[in-house]
Amino acid sequence: MCAWQAVYENIPSWQYCKFGAICFSIELCVLNVLMYATGIYSGWWYAVFRVVSYMVGHTFRFNFNRRFVFRSTEAIRGEAAKYVLVIAGGVLMGTMISWLLVDRIFGSLLNAGGTWWANSAAILGDSVAAILDWLGNKHVVFHPAVSVKRHNDTPGIKGAAVRT
Repeated sequence: MCAWQAVYENIPSWQYCKFGAICFSIELCVLNVLMYATGIYSGWWYAVFRVVSYMVGHTFRFNFNRRFVFRSTEAIRGEAAKYVLVIAGGVLMGTMISWLLVDRIFGSLLNAGGTWWANSAAILGDSVAAILDWLGNKHVVFHPAVSVKRHNDTPGIKGAAVRT
């Protein structure tokens, strides 16, 4: 195994980015199918389409992150509940950014519309949300519990709690 492969395998952020890109492509496919099927590329329906595509993409993300990125062994119910709470903020922020870009900037200021602008807004919105999602997943959802051991043989302090 080469040095870069060892680094790649041991740093979850690389895996997180890889699976995030796969799941984001699924999100874009869902978004584009919804836009193509309805002919709607902006407005409130665009925001609804973004939420639906987020839900589909994050279903895959949760499973990939749990199994391959963070290699979690905790109960799925507890993690799923924490995941939904953490991701809700990212979904809300990403949807708002995407909707503002499509409706207010691309649509109103630039007088542009269509699939290209809707996808560009989705990419920008998801990029911001991905940072929040990474921090939430790493520190809240898949954070390993800190075990506390009691060491009676600690020099100078009997029965001191030591974090491991």
